[in-house]
Amino acid sequence: MELATKAQFAQEVAQKVEERWGRSALENGWTAFPNVILERQQACDLKPVDINVLMHILKYWWKNHDRPFPKKRTIAECIGMSESTVQRSIRKMEKAGLIQREDRYDKSGGRRSNYHHLDGLVKRANELGSHAKKVKEQRSKQDTDFRKSKRRPDNIGLAWSDKKQDAE
Repeated sequence: MELATKAQFAQEVAQKVEERWGRSALENGWTAFPNVILERQQACDLKPVDINVLMHILKYWWKNHDRPFPKKRTIAECIGMSESTVQRSIRKMEKAGLIQREDRYDKSGGRRSNYHHLDGLVKRANELGSHAKKVKEQRSKQDTDFRKSKRRPDNIGLAWSDKKQDAE
């Protein structure tokens, strides 16, 4: 997709989201999240708390090349869970290959909140999306085949329309 086309697409998406939610709801930001992850969260072994933690990490992912780095405490306060629950969730998603943590330090060498790499999540979402597309295409073909097999022969349709005319 060309740069102008990408920018135009992004503008159209933002406009549609604003039309749906209203400007004041979006002034503090919004988060893009592929439906396929929600629809197939069991395939990713994601529990509701994991989805919630993930949404809060994604909330800080503003640019493709930047890595989000929210504090576990911030996420915990937002979702009403303990920091240890958030940490377990992140560890679980890391073990599943969906996210990867990277230590982050300030200039004096002090620890900061971790960076979160989301390449695994993006890869998994695209795998799920490709699979969902194939399933949808198969179902559509099956539906079409089924409808074709249930059609009446043309002569029955004509006979019915002839009877209809006779009745008039």
